[in-house]
Amino acid sequence: MKKLLYLLLLLVLPAISYSQQYFPKAVLAADLDTIYLHLREIHPDMLTFISKKDFEKEFDNTKTSLPDSLTRLGFYRYAAHVMALVKDCHTHIKYPLDEFYRLNPWIFPANVRIDDKDSTLIVRASRYPELVNSTILSINGRSAESIARELLSYAPAETPGLRANNISNSFQYLFYFIDSSEVYDIEYMVDGQVCRQSFNADKVNRQPQAGGNSNDGKKNDPSKNFSFSKLNPQTVLFTMRRFDITNGYYQSFTDSLFAFIKEEKIENLIIDIRDNPGGDDAAIPLLNYICPVNYHLTSRVEFYRTPLVKRYGIEGDDHGHLKIRIKKLKPFCFSKRFKGNVFVLTNRGSASASGPFAHTIKYYKLGKIVGEKTGGCPSSFGDSRPFTLPHTNMRFNVAFKEFFPAGGKRLFESIIPDYEVPSEQALDKALEIIEAKKKK
Repeated sequence: MKKLLYLLLLLVLPAISYSQQYFPKAVLAADLDTIYLHLREIHPDMLTFISKKDFEKEFDNTKTSLPDSLTRLGFYRYAAHVMALVKDCHTHIKYPLDEFYRLNPWIFPANVRIDDKDSTLIVRASRYPELVNSTILSINGRSAESIARELLSYAPAETPGLRANNISNSFQYLFYFIDSSEVYDIEYMVDGQVCRQSFNADKVNRQPQAGGNSNDGKKNDPSKNFSFSKLNPQTVLFTMRRFDITNGYYQSFTDSLFAFIKEEKIENLIIDIRDNPGGDDAAIPLLNYICPVNYHLTSRVEFYRTPLVKRYGIEGDDHGHLKIRIKKLKPFCFSKRFKGNVFVLTNRGSASASGPFAHTIKYYKLGKIVGEKTGGCPSSFGDSRPFTLPHTNMRFNVAFKEFFPAGGKRLFESIIPDYEVPSEQALDKALEIIEAKKKK
């Protein structure tokens, strides 16, 4: 019996020590310095959205505000804030999910959407039906506005929409830093009426995965990233959940899509990239079918060969600031191309590679954008490289290259739709436009 208890203790102790490991302030400050070094030496332009003076002031304030010791989970909020100053969705520190799950914490009992226009908190889902679709005014006496403001300071993204979208998708994980109570006193508004009620927190009880980050190691199934359906005799909806050209699957899928369009004499193609987080160059096979001229998806790439970059062996042996001009791509011949109407559905979750794709559609006048402003921009940072902090062993990524869009200008701003409507109304709006065209 004693032997069995001893073995059980050996199994339990590693999990306890992992979740309870604290790091002293000096070690945490050194890891912040490592982050700054990698941003300065590897990122193509960490000062795109902030001056050097303001960055260094915020960085110094963050280091000074570190407490005497923190766990990896506690340190995340400080490191995430520093990396969020760069406002690049490809440059971020990974949330220590395993440690979060090992703590088995209480979490806020609702899935919340932050509105990027006025920072209101809207409940999307909850086990409490009275909260669903309500607007939160305060939680445990703290205003919704101040909660949103703090959480948005952890969001590494180029546009307000994408920052709000990313925080909304991780609201319960991040709100844990603000308040991890077992009961929440929530003031909220439903149908113009202000209500106030206490709600019990939810309990997280998920088993962590080995390796320290539960999102790592997940294999992506390319067949789940794309689908198409015939909405009516003249219209096909092509849904791109992610840009993924791996394994040749997407090329064959795109060929089958346009073979179907040709066979069925389809006149309208609706491309849905709402909540598409990006990916790779999967837009190219699609653009080859719809673009009537030689085109750029990316017109040039720029990066720096600093000593740290060379130490990691990234991109050859050249020195200094490198600019690589990209040749225009040649689309398919006239007989193979789609010549009907193209509509692209977007929202604030259309990020990363979705931005250059939507820009290319607009720049070459290939179709109409319908929905919300994109979260991604025509320009983007990318080719993100993974690194590990020396003391906390937390993993972080830093973008290595800057990609310039069709037209060659540096454009870090959302693509504005031709028809701006809420995301959930975008498809209906596109079909409405199609019907209006038929009546002319």
